[in-house]
Amino acid sequence: MNLKDAERRILDDPIVRLVTEEASKHKVRLYIVGGAVRDHILGRPHRDYDFIIEGDPYHLLRSLGIFFETKYFPLGRGEKVYRLVKGGKVLDFSTLSGKDIMDDLSRRDFTINAIAYSPQYKRFYSHPESFKHLSEKKLVLLSDRAIAEDPLRILRAFRYKATLSFEFSKELKEEIYKKRELLKTVSRERILMEMEEILLGEEASQALLMMAELHILDVIFPEMEALRNLQQGENHIRDAFEHSVWVTILALKLAKEGKVIRFSQDPKDLLVIGWSALFHDLGKPETKTTEEEGKVHFYGHEVVSKIKAEKIMDRYPFPSDIKKRILLLIVNHMRPLQLIKTGFSEKSLRRLAHEMREDIKSLLILSLAETEEKGKEEEKTLLLELSRKILDLVERENITHPPRLLTGKDLIQMGFQPGKYMGEILKKITQLQIEGVIKNKEEAIEYVKKNYSPTQED
Repeated sequence: MNLKDAERRILDDPIVRLVTEEASKHKVRLYIVGGAVRDHILGRPHRDYDFIIEGDPYHLLRSLGIFFETKYFPLGRGEKVYRLVKGGKVLDFSTLSGKDIMDDLSRRDFTINAIAYSPQYKRFYSHPESFKHLSEKKLVLLSDRAIAEDPLRILRAFRYKATLSFEFSKELKEEIYKKRELLKTVSRERILMEMEEILLGEEASQALLMMAELHILDVIFPEMEALRNLQQGENHIRDAFEHSVWVTILALKLAKEGKVIRFSQDPKDLLVIGWSALFHDLGKPETKTTEEEGKVHFYGHEVVSKIKAEKIMDRYPFPSDIKKRILLLIVNHMRPLQLIKTGFSEKSLRRLAHEMREDIKSLLILSLAETEEKGKEEEKTLLLELSRKILDLVERENITHPPRLLTGKDLIQMGFQPGKYMGEILKKITQLQIEGVIKNKEEAIEYVKKNYSPTQED
């Protein structure tokens, strides 16, 4: 870890340069602190900047707002914190909360974030062990008050696990487990933001496994607690809770790697995969049945899972479009597996692709992750074959959003009267088009002529 290189990166950063110049003009002492300094030291990209100001921030913030053509706004954390957002960059400014910068740093969360740099005086300030813990990739709380002062720091620790691959100190793990219930006092918007960063992180698997170990998921999503120790019978090697966590890990891995199925790396699409996998079996406790010979079933659990997942997403501020997609995946997550067990035709594959639309790949990845988690190689082989057939169809034809072969105007020209009867005809034509029975307008007209009469009453 070379601090000279880190200093050069900080001073070459155009955002830091601009803010420093403006601060000097307004005779304000400025420090860049926390994550942005840490990331510069680690040589990592970042988009968020935290600055501490000694003095009145008003004139500096007003000047920066004019330059960036945006407005600053208070964050309302009970302290003087202001934010500027421009072009994907987030700049937070807070006034000094201690008697000096070292006192201010002592109030932060982890030793790796208790670092500041003054671009005006070209000097680092830090906790005595900050650089040591950074080089060791070790996450240590700055004080035993840190989590009580802001319980969201629990999730922030897991975010660092997922994005930086940092190891937890023994004391940190103990403190998180002991104070995990404090997460219930944190705003759900902040929790959701941290969870999204965790799911999108390169090491999401390590974070999720430790969250499971320390019972953090149970606190955030109480519906998951009933999955613990819920045995699933001979087809599964883990209980329902561990199964859900591992399916999430495997689904995200398949999606991010894109080797088996080429997948969008849009964060929204990855989050849909992650949340769907985590919630897909929530309905199992209510639907478990056991036959006399001991065989376990969960008939209809996907419907109950959808209901319970919807309740979770009603509590948290999930965007409506993402919520809708997650629920569609959950309620349909058994269909690919059912198709390989009962046999599938091209028609059934076409119907599934059309109904899932943009999320057909997500559904296939979720099914593959389930199969991989169970260790069923034969089932996985069949599922891969089914996936290839569906994706070949989708590539060759526009099954998800097929162009309309007939319109109401076409039917009127054929002598039909507007109404419910005409709507049923158009619906049937679309269904046959999706199934590949009708391929063009001529075939659609011929089908209508053979099977419907304009004289039939609506």
